[in-house]
Amino acid sequence: MIIIGVKTGDDKLSAALVRRMAELAPGHNFISEPEKECSVDFMISEEGLEPLLPVSALIDRIDGLHGRSGGSLRTYLIRSDIGGGGCTAIALTAARIIAGRSGAKTALISLDDTTGNFIYAEGMNGSRNIKELGYLMHCGRTVNPEKYMIRDRFGVDIFVAGKEIDHSKLTELLREAGYDAVITDGGKNGRKLQGQVVVNVASCQDARCTGFEELAKEEELNGGREFFVINRASYRSSEGRIFKVPEDRSSFRKNKAGGCEIAMDRAFAAAVGELISEAERELDDGHSDFYK
Repeated sequence: MIIIGVKTGDDKLSAALVRRMAELAPGHNFISEPEKECSVDFMISEEGLEPLLPVSALIDRIDGLHGRSGGSLRTYLIRSDIGGGGCTAIALTAARIIAGRSGAKTALISLDDTTGNFIYAEGMNGSRNIKELGYLMHCGRTVNPEKYMIRDRFGVDIFVAGKEIDHSKLTELLREAGYDAVITDGGKNGRKLQGQVVVNVASCQDARCTGFEELAKEEELNGGREFFVINRASYRSSEGRIFKVPEDRSSFRKNKAGGCEIAMDRAFAAAVGELISEAERELDDGHSDFYK
C-alpha cells in the first residue's frame, strides 16, 4: 500500500482531494496536509497539481512512478495433494505476515467449505451467507465483498468460498475492491488453480515431500515462483525453494472460543515469514510481469 500525502496549503481543498482519491484508489492510503514529507511515499503539492488533470489520471501517474498499474494485485496459492498437510495454518499465517509488513489490504480465500477453516480465524463473521455472494456474482450484480467476510484481528479479510464460488471471479472482484494481495488456501482443491506465487505443502510424514527436492530444481515451474514447504519438520531451514516449517507446539494455543490460536511470534510464523520474504523478492524482481 502506497502512502500519499496531499499538501495544497488549503485544508478544505486537500481534504476534498483526499476523499475523492480514496474513492478512486481504495488500495492506497491518503493523508491530508502531512506534517512531515518523510512520512509518505509520494507527495502531491500545490505546484504539482494540474487544474485540468482528472484525479483518476493522477492516480495512474502515481501508480506508474511506483512500478504499479491501476488495480494491481499479488496472488499467492497455497495447496496440498491431501488434507491435513497444514495448508490452512500456513495460508493464514502468510496472509497475516503480508498484511502486517506492508499494511497491504489482504484477503484470504478458503476453498475448504468445512468448519475447519474457522479454527484459526480470530475475528467477527461476515453478516451474509457466502452462497448469496456466489449467486450475485453469477448474475453479474455489483457486490460489496466485505459483507461476506470474516475479519481476522490481524488485518486479514477471510472469504470462506468453498467450491461453489468461482475463484477467478472472486479474485477479480477483490482486485476491483482495492485489495493488494490475495492468498488462496486451495488445499487439495488447488491443483487446477493459478497464482503468481504457488506454494506446495506436504507434511514431513507424507511420502510426497520426498519428491520436492527434484521438483524444486525445475526453474521453469511457474517462472521460478513455485515453492515447497515440508511441514512439521524437526527443525527450521531453507534451501533454494524448499522451506522446512518446524513442528513447534508452542506456536499453537487453544483460545477461549475453542479454536486454535497461531502465535505470530514463534518458530512456525518465523519459518513462513522466510518463505514470504523470498516470494516477495521474486515478485519484486519481475514485477512488470505480474502487475496486470
